Amino acid sequence: MVLFLSDRFQVRIPRVKMGRNSQRGFYRRSSSLISIGRQCEPWVVAHEFAHHVDQLKYTTLQKEWHSESYYLSLLQVITALGVENYPWEEEYRQLRRWAERDGYLGTPHAPVRFRALDLCPA
Repeated sequence: MVLFLSDRFQVRIPRVKMGRNSQRGFYRRSSSLISIGRQCEPWVVAHEFAHHVDQLKYTTLQKEWHSESYYLSLLQVITALGVENYPWEEEYRQLRRWAERDGYLGTPHAPVRFRALDLCPA
């Protein structure tokens, strides 16, 4: 998934580490590292990759982690992956507000389906 997205957005491939903690995941700007926790779900990888895209494309515009530029990067990532229903209820409150404003909330949640290969081990 990360290789597909890196190619799609024409950005350098971030480092990826499978963590052992219970965190969902995080992105470390200083080393372009995506760390995915034990709760490895494709939407978490999409969320963290959107941080990578946002940092590379909008780094001088925003310093806030979940800014509106980040939200737009996330929309681009989930669109590129062909996600049918993104789990907005799992996201941070501000991201949910923008998703609701733009009409992405309000539909029943269905399993997230990705066209690209999953990063998470079976």
